[in-house]
Amino acid sequence: MSTMDRAIKNEYRDTPGSKVLALGMVVGYGNSRKDCSCTLTVELRERNGQFTTTDHRIIKQYMELSICGAVWDRRAYDCLTCGQCADTIREHFQHDVRVQRICDVWDRWHLNGLNAGCVHQKTGDYDKEEIRNQVCPETGYRYGSAWLVEELPQDIIDEVKGWCNQ
Repeated sequence: MSTMDRAIKNEYRDTPGSKVLALGMVVGYGNSRKDCSCTLTVELRERNGQFTTTDHRIIKQYMELSICGAVWDRRAYDCLTCGQCADTIREHFQHDVRVQRICDVWDRWHLNGLNAGCVHQKTGDYDKEEIRNQVCPETGYRYGSAWLVEELPQDIIDEVKGWCNQ
């Protein structure tokens, strides 16, 4: 069994709606040999219930995106880095347009159902206390008092499904 096959086998790939993408071999030990495999687990989940969106609409279902990366040791038994490591994956695949695009979507849409603020609230260069005290000028929603959903655009859903069907 190859290192890449072992890495894919070690991932929790049998979860319905998830897919392990084998990106290729990377340098993982600071030497010049590409002897560590790199994978992404992409999961598109349908969530059902009652949810509030970032623009204060009530919805009954939405699609949630989860992406986790892993750089495996040379035997693919343990990870050198894993989880929310888009920056590391970007560095390893600087010239791969597809991987860069996946990382863009990952950075923008990962766990799109867990937003602390609505579209009317500002984020950015505020300190934690300022953010915590923000109140939506439209509805009175207090920042961080609930998880809000930012719905995935259909073109993103289609793109992610395309990655998983390749």
